[in-house]
Amino acid sequence: MDYRTKAVNCVKNTVLPEMIRQFEECGCSLDEPYKRYGNTEFFFAEIIEEGHV
Repeated sequence: MDYRTKAVNCVKNTVLPEMIRQFEECGCSLDEPYKRYGNTEFFFAEIIEEGHV
């Protein structure tokens, strides 16, 4: 298996479902998961301007 296929499968099967779970758990807010989960080994974030994309 090549690197690209591994990366696609990782995102599709691991990262994306977890991000969707966190997003939905936080009331579909784009900012709340960052506040709730902060920085972890697998997730890093910084809110630059709350409520803005």
